[in-house]
Amino acid sequence: MANTFDRYNPPSPGRTTKLDENGYSNLTKFDPETFMNENVNKWAQGHWSFGAGRRICPGLNFGVLNVWIAVACILYCFDIAEDLNHPINTFNTLGEDPTKAPFRIKISPRSKVHTELIEREGAVALAADY
Repeated sequence: MANTFDRYNPPSPGRTTKLDENGYSNLTKFDPETFMNENVNKWAQGHWSFGAGRRICPGLNFGVLNVWIAVACILYCFDIAEDLNHPINTFNTLGEDPTKAPFRIKISPRSKVHTELIEREGAVALAADY
């Protein structure tokens, strides 16, 4: 074949770093305690999504803190549970495809007070003129 090359293209560090067994004891198990250690403030250690060194993304802290706030609000206001009719396969790889198989969950407000809070804050956000 003209103008083609057969060569190995190794995956980028961003696709392989979190699969390093030297840094993580059990890769097949969901274990949040893995990240609760003396390096808790170095969340991006071994993670290259935001770059590194002088060229690191200036929005790193802004992005991380906004995601943290969003996740905290979701966990505060909603109960998230597995759909018992459709169990979740926690270690489902699809070969080279980086996406996971879809799964079903149930999301519901924790209480009437939480529902009122969501509606009130949602109305404020929709009325904001940004």
